[in-house]
Amino acid sequence: DKPIKTIIEKDSSDALVFEQVMMRHEYEYILDIFRKHNLTCSVMIDAGANIGLTSIYFKSFYPDAKVIALEPSSGTFDRMETNIKINDLSNTTALKMGLWGRNTHLKPDHSFRGGLDWSFRLVETDAPQGDAIQVVSMPWLIDHYQLSSIDFLKIDIEGGESSVLSEDSELEWLSKVNVVAVEIHDEFGFRERIESLLQQKGFDLSHSEELTVGVNRRILG
Repeated sequence: DKPIKTIIEKDSSDALVFEQVMMRHEYEYILDIFRKHNLTCSVMIDAGANIGLTSIYFKSFYPDAKVIALEPSSGTFDRMETNIKINDLSNTTALKMGLWGRNTHLKPDHSFRGGLDWSFRLVETDAPQGDAIQVVSMPWLIDHYQLSSIDFLKIDIEGGESSVLSEDSELEWLSKVNVVAVEIHDEFGFRERIESLLQQKGFDLSHSEELTVGVNRRILG
């Protein structure tokens, strides 16, 4: 096994993310699902990639996987790019963008939770401002990168999951997803709606720590 290298910034949430992903193996649960159903991970979208640790973790098991990692926060994105480079990750695309229900621009909101890097979230703004951030939709990603299927979709976007998984958004893309893991932020009060929507779209749900995990019934036979 090749050792994993990481750049972690002092006085940020990086060490907490490292503990969560690499030491507590938060995504081992997802790997177990892949093993149980004899799935492979050829395409992964890591939305809210932070410093890239989940992508690096999955690439250590599926080195040939195509990974698209989205992180809108500038400093965090820079560390993600460095981590991708020092781990020699091939077939990995880093996008300084957020994921949203539609293509638009949002403004940063640093008031969420403790204001640390991992609590960076986005709110809609009427007009692009100096610090406005580009966000894109799942249909755009699928079309732009010509994805016929997505084996694993991770969504940890500090409340933005409500927009991505909104009844008002075009959701046909969900049929292309095999396994989805969403960190639903309960302070916004939309857990029941999102879980109901995923079930209606054909996903069997389970939970592991902070993750709500959906497995597409299509792959269950």
